[in-house]
Order: sequence, then structure tokens, then C-alpha cells
Amino acid sequence: MAEQRKKKQSQNGAERKPMQPADASTDNTSQVAADTRPGVLRNKASLTLQTTHAQRLVQGREGAGGKQPIIGLDGLARYAAQISNSAAAGDPYADLALLSVEGLLADTQKMIRNLIGEISDVLDSVPAVEVELAQSVVPVQVPLMFATPYGFLGAYLLADYDELVRTVMTARHCAFIDRNRAFSHLLRTGRPIRRLFCMGPPVWRYTGVTREDIVKNTKLAQQAKLAYANMNIHDIPADVLQGSRRGRYAPPIRQTPAPSAAG
Repeated sequence: MAEQRKKKQSQNGAERKPMQPADASTDNTSQVAADTRPGVLRNKASLTLQTTHAQRLVQGREGAGGKQPIIGLDGLARYAAQISNSAAAGDPYADLALLSVEGLLADTQKMIRNLIGEISDVLDSVPAVEVELAQSVVPVQVPLMFATPYGFLGAYLLADYDELVRTVMTARHCAFIDRNRAFSHLLRTGRPIRRLFCMGPPVWRYTGVTREDIVKNTKLAQQAKLAYANMNIHDIPADVLQGSRRGRYAPPIRQTPAPSAAG
């Protein structure tokens, strides 16, 4: 038995090959990780709309035949992207504009949601009757691709407006409210919605000015001040000028401001 055991151990020893040192040329994981960079991030999002009221506010229209032009969601997103670019370059007027846009979006959304809650309470006023909101048999899917968060904020507002229209139409169809009241509810939201998606917020104009220009009162700063005075925007609050108060979704200010034309 001892001889068999020795023989077996001898065979196993013969079969076992010594470990070879790893080939350094193939061990390049760290080098690949250091030299290779991931591509830019992309995401997909879409907005489902069920009313023509909301759908008309996506692409907008040109002002023809006496009709008011509508910049729409796409136009609002492009407008906000231009403001964001200037805010990143150190334009305090752009930061002031982003604060205005954010405030208008938030106030309008709050008003719409409050109105949805008010009408929803009316729909629940008869316990024995259960009412579901009207839905489109063919809803529209709108792809959302924006360069800044402000486009998405506009899309969220449109989603709420779409729900408001459905709620009002349902309440009217089921005789919870009459035609005049339904029209009044939609009219209440018309002015802020039009300001955002029809005319566009008249709160900013590209001037290329920076905070440094304004502090030094350069010729460019003087020209910008005159341009904004014509828009009824006269003074920049001190905290906005200092950069201590900015929009929640404003981009970081670049460390090196864009060059400006000094006077």
C-alpha cells in the first residue's frame, strides 16, 4: 500500500506543472482603464399627452392671420438653453432671467395643481358615483430631448396642464360643472401658459456682458443696461450680481469668464 501511495504521489507530481509567471504584456487592465474614457451619457424620456390643448403647446406656431405666435415647449427649451449658456459665462442678467423663468414655471404649476385638486373634489362630491378621468383613445407620445433641465420643467408643466384639461372636460361632460365654469377654469390658466409658451418670457437678451463688465462699468455693461432698461429691467439685485443667489437649475459659472468687450 505504501508503494502504491508513493507511486500515485509520484504520478501526481509529474502531472502537476509549475506555475509560470504572468505575461506582463497581457496584464494591461489598468492601462486600458486609464487610457479609455466612457462616452457621454444619454437618456430617453417621453411625454404622453391626451388633449389637443396641451399638444398645441409642444411645437408652437408662427403668428399668421392675426393669430398670436406660440414658441411652444421646443422654443421655450431653446430659449432657456441660450440663457443658461450666458449664465455659465458669467452674465448676471441671465441668472436673473433664469430665476424669473423658474418662478413663473413654479407659480403656474402650483396654480394648475390647485385647480386640479379643486375640480377633483367636485368629481368626488357624489359618493355613489365613481368617475374616471377621460382618456384619449390615441394619446400622443412626445420624445423629450433637451440640453438643460428647463425643457423638462416645461414638459412637467404641460403634463399637469394636460391633466387639468382632462379633469375639466370630465367634470363638464358628467354635469358636475357647466360650460361657463369649465371655460372659466381653463381661462384662469391661460395667461401664465401663454406667457410661457406663446410669447416667451421677455426677461433676457443676449449682450455678452459679464459680472466683471458691470463692476468695471465697461462700455458693454452700459450698452446692456440700456438694452434691459428698454425691457423695463433696471437693476440687478446685489445677491444676483454677486452670484450668491442663482436659479436651482442654473449651470455652474465657468472659472474663466468669456472675454468681453471692455470700454
